[in-house]
Amino acid sequence: MPVKFDGIAGPAAMKMTAAYNALPQYVDRCVLALTPGHIDWARYRTWFDAAGNTNPANVQLVRSVFQTVQQWLRTKTITFANVGGSSVDLAIPGLCAYVLAPTHHMRSGGGLGGTAFGGVDHVGSGVRVLIPPRVAANSTELLLTMFHELCHKVGFRVVDTPPSPYDEAACRQKAQTQPQLAITNAENYTFFLKELNGL
Repeated sequence: MPVKFDGIAGPAAMKMTAAYNALPQYVDRCVLALTPGHIDWARYRTWFDAAGNTNPANVQLVRSVFQTVQQWLRTKTITFANVGGSSVDLAIPGLCAYVLAPTHHMRSGGGLGGTAFGGVDHVGSGVRVLIPPRVAANSTELLLTMFHELCHKVGFRVVDTPPSPYDEAACRQKAQTQPQLAITNAENYTFFLKELNGL
């Protein structure tokens, strides 16, 4: 489905469109890697269950998140809205994007985060992600940010699970010691997609 923009145009919109158009192939590879008979157990364990005590329900949940994003990329119009200049964006210079009320979820380079079971910021707005155009400078980071936010939107209680929900070492630690936290942390899904696709 074509991507839509609200308040984003020019070079930023072009870069976002390119990243968005590349995303389905990467998600497709993840779905295949999580399909029975093809499961990439090494990467699954790295990001979701390093102990290897694989819970079939957890594997299915992880697969369902990727499958739902896969389906949405083909069937829904996803809108990226300009949050630049808002009080949230100005207060947090490292902010990349968010889909939930700012007190509950912020994806940022500064490692900000928190519980995300609070109210959704744009109920009834369809698939809408708030994103400042300035993040379009790095196409790979932009693609990963889009995917991270869509993981929140599809449901399955995928949030930003403390501690340090965006830190790579912390995400690996969750998989090693608390897989129930790993499967509910959006950045674990993002690292899986990033590693599997060599991004």
